[in-house]
Amino acid sequence: MKRFALPLCIFLLLLCLNTCSGDESDIQNAEPLYIFQDLAVKYSIERFFDKSADELTADDFYELSKLHSFSLTEHFTPITTLRDLPELFPELRHLHLRIEPSRFDEALLSEIDIMVLEEMDTLLAVAINADVLPSLDFTRRLPYVRLRYTEAAVLSDENNLAEASVLGREFIENQMTGSIREYVKVADGERVYELIVSNHEMYGGPYDLFSWWHDEAKVFVSEKRNGEYYFLFYHEVTGLVDMFSRGLILIDVNFDGQKDILVSLGHFGIQGLERFACFLYDNGRYKKSDSFSAIANPSLDVQNKKILSTWRNSSASHSWAMFSYENDVFTETHRLTWQPEETGEYPEGGHGPEIISRRFTIEHFFDGIGDENTITEIYISSDYTDDEWIAMFYDENSFWGLSSDKWYTPVHNHWTLLDWSIYGSGKDIHIMEIIG
Repeated sequence: MKRFALPLCIFLLLLCLNTCSGDESDIQNAEPLYIFQDLAVKYSIERFFDKSADELTADDFYELSKLHSFSLTEHFTPITTLRDLPELFPELRHLHLRIEPSRFDEALLSEIDIMVLEEMDTLLAVAINADVLPSLDFTRRLPYVRLRYTEAAVLSDENNLAEASVLGREFIENQMTGSIREYVKVADGERVYELIVSNHEMYGGPYDLFSWWHDEAKVFVSEKRNGEYYFLFYHEVTGLVDMFSRGLILIDVNFDGQKDILVSLGHFGIQGLERFACFLYDNGRYKKSDSFSAIANPSLDVQNKKILSTWRNSSASHSWAMFSYENDVFTETHRLTWQPEETGEYPEGGHGPEIISRRFTIEHFFDGIGDENTITEIYISSDYTDDEWIAMFYDENSFWGLSSDKWYTPVHNHWTLLDWSIYGSGKDIHIMEIIG
């Protein structure tokens, strides 16, 4: 399929010049600057600009042409073709498609759509939730791929998801017990890391948060030599890689200069703590780290070589914690817990009493957590001026620095506790590194 001949900006400029040359009635009756081939794309663009398609300007289309990331989901109408994408997004690097055949019978990418993806030279990362795709060849050159098949597709004879692996379908199917439901690939130099999840249910020993029940999941590590991929080893992932997981992440979490492997296990508990299976780099191989998996909502403070953790104890209490990596274990060293100390009257129309004072409890842990190893400090906000309180806890130069970015730059971007959703938020940091 040929890419359109004229660059989008030149095409739009000519249209604008032609439109501007007429009188006012000509402008009112002018044709839209672009005729959308797919309604799902049209509706997404309209929501992006908060205006109808016939109100879009040349400047709007120029803004689209510079976008690096685009997400297309079927909220109102099925995705029928991807032929709009190269014309609207000539610099597109990351594409997220969520196709829902349960809502629209015709919601299935065609061979033509796959050709569109193959010909988008700028594309570096895709995340697609779909029914069976007709071909997975377009994934071969991409450094990041995430494919998830629908429940019906997982059990279908047409399930070709194992073919996405650089190790080949036969190899993967021999290594997995169940039918493949999710595939994630991250390429890092000559090494390729692949997370493969099947629908085979695994049962462990006594119940715990990570191992009692989960779908079969493995991380395969291979290396490219002379144009061929050679299998090195794999690790089993113990934990529920659920539908709200963020997949596979390569990032240095113990600050030794080598990237480690994280697999998002989704959210746990009534407060939705996010946790990760962790495999630390160790002389070319990897070792499992249960102590990292126990850290809730981990964030990286690279400057101070700390793993930071934030969580919500209740609607009226939050905690922040710091972890250090020593002797092959992530150990909690400091914890701060906030809760109301005094409350006022219930304000009119409010959901609770007005908070007029706050208590911060700080715990310093030495050689493990326990009364004999803990120094506790208590601070009441009413004992200090606002400036003193901010300087002690919130200023970015203070020890805790609660207002600094270090608490809000976790292993996935754009995290803040205040906008947390059980459905997840933000993008994986390794995708952002790939697409820029």
